Amino acid sequence: MPALTAYRALFQRANLKLGKNVLVHGASGWIGLQTVQMAKAHGAKVIGTASKPEGEKWLSKLAQMFSLIM
Repeated sequence: MPALTAYRALFQRANLKLGKNVLVHGASGWIGLQTVQMAKAHGAKVIGTASKPEGEKWLSKLAQMFSLIM
């Protein structure tokens, strides 16, 4: 289900194109993580947010893997 939600948000609602910027609120959650991966795979510049220190810690690891901006 997270993959379907992320796909619909990025490609059906936002009509994501190569090289665009994407802001993912809650990027450290299930759907947020999937959204980050799909957006990066599609060539987008991704900016992620997290509301808790644990999420920020997870995002710092994601930032290294996916060139994520926090």
